[in-house]
This record gives sequence, structure tokens and C-alpha cells, in this order.
Amino acid sequence: MGPKVSRMWARVSLSLAMASAAALVLTLALGELLDLGPAGAGLAIGGVLLAGLLMLLAVAATARLRCPGCGKQTVRPQWGPGRRLYCPLCGAALVYDDEEEDAAQPEAASGPEREERWRSGFRD
Repeated sequence: MGPKVSRMWARVSLSLAMASAAALVLTLALGELLDLGPAGAGLAIGGVLLAGLLMLLAVAATARLRCPGCGKQTVRPQWGPGRRLYCPLCGAALVYDDEEEDAAQPEAASGPEREERWRSGFRD
């Protein structure tokens, strides 16, 4: 049993990215609803700064997700178990720490097969 990808960091990065989007939406909504005039500029600047900070933290959390095979930052965060993803560089199965590893060991693929597996993880 090899190293696994941390589901905690995947959830932290997704949560921070959603909080960043919510901060922007709330800033815009409150600015329109309250119509504070010149004082609203401070609210808008504060909301944008908060959203930017949350997004930077989300990117930092995503940087903690690395492929167990090659060690590169190629892991796309997933909230829960589901579809199996593979590293686009080395083709290793990306197994999270809360999943079983039994079905995670595919045969070695290269070329178009590996690219198709990589692309299929990003289609929705």
C-alpha cells in the first residue's frame, strides 16, 4: 500500500474556493441592496480583498495535493469518493486516503490511452 492523496486538503481547498466566490457575491449583493454611496467603496474593497485572500489560501491548500507516483501537483481536488482519476504525467491512480486501493491499480498505459483517461476525469 503506497502513499495516498489527502481528502482533507482536497476539501479544504474546495471549501475555501467556494467561500471566496460567496464573499464576492455577498459583497456585490450588499453593495447593491444597501446603496451606501461613497462608504460602499470600502465595503467593495474589503470584500474583494477577503475573496482574494480566501482564493490564495485555496491555492495553497491545493498545492498540498500531490501525485503519489511522481510527486507533482497534478491532483484535482474531489470532495468525496467517486470516479477514479489518474495523474496526467505518470498515469498513476490517484487514491485518496478514505478509499480502497484494490481497484486503483490499472495496467500501465501510455500515449493516447493515458491521455484519454486524463481527459475523461475533467469532463462533466
